[in-house]
Amino acid sequence: MIKASDPDNSLTERERKNVAILESIKRYGPISRTDISKITKLNIVTVSNYVNNFIEQGVVIEKGLDISSGGRRPTIVILNPKSAFCIGVDLGVFTIRTVLTDMEGTVVARAKGAHPRDTADSVVKAITRQVEEVIGASQVDPKKLRGIRIGAGGVIDREVGTIRCTEGVASVYVPITQLLSEKFKLPVRLDHDVTTAAYGEWSLGAGTDVDIMLFMYSGVGCGMIINGEIYHGHSGTAGEVSLREQQEGVADVWIGNISALKPWAAHLGIPDDAREAIEKGGVSKISDLVGGRLEEITLETVFQAI
Repeated sequence: MIKASDPDNSLTERERKNVAILESIKRYGPISRTDISKITKLNIVTVSNYVNNFIEQGVVIEKGLDISSGGRRPTIVILNPKSAFCIGVDLGVFTIRTVLTDMEGTVVARAKGAHPRDTADSVVKAITRQVEEVIGASQVDPKKLRGIRIGAGGVIDREVGTIRCTEGVASVYVPITQLLSEKFKLPVRLDHDVTTAAYGEWSLGAGTDVDIMLFMYSGVGCGMIINGEIYHGHSGTAGEVSLREQQEGVADVWIGNISALKPWAAHLGIPDDAREAIEKGGVSKISDLVGGRLEEITLETVFQAI
């Protein structure tokens, strides 16, 4: 059953039905109203009313007739991907990436830049510049923009819109969602990077045929989709667990030689993998960036080589 995946648990019942029906059309279209009803568990009258409304808005398009199993051939519908667009911001440790996509997730414009490490104001300005850049490059009608979603690491307050960062990156103790919403006149939501990645994988990637999914994004994050809905838990930190190999002299809760309480290093072992691959004869720009001194490879070096 397709459900409305609402990261903020604030959708009305009507909005949840909207999302469930559109999600079904996006995943399985061309599709008939009858099949949408079966997938969403909503009655056929409700589905027809919603679909007809989508057609009037230009969000959904009728596309011919389906094969009949008896009686009149049903009309099939598809999503109109260019009817609306959204903006996604990845607030990474070293880099900020912004994309503007259509309703099928196709990237229309993208921007990339360094993540400022000094002040919250610098971070907000960097995101603002990138959002302005993708809007300008896309040449999309601003009236078709539906919202901005920010995925970030650290300790997230989704309600207030603040981010407490680690690894020497400036924390954002200003309401970034409110500031961007006032600037662009769009709804802006903030969530953990792992949660946004989990929803993306469930909606567009390898998780499109499952209702329950755990998405391991980093050593301290796990996105959770349960019965087709993002699960944050009571405190909003569900999934914020981690694994780390046991270290001598460190008291912890252990399962074999794995700790369920300590995080991996922030680099997630990626520099080690890069060193090992190069030592085995792999050719990479990474080696040039460190002048052949493989012991100096860091996570930032790997990102620079991408």
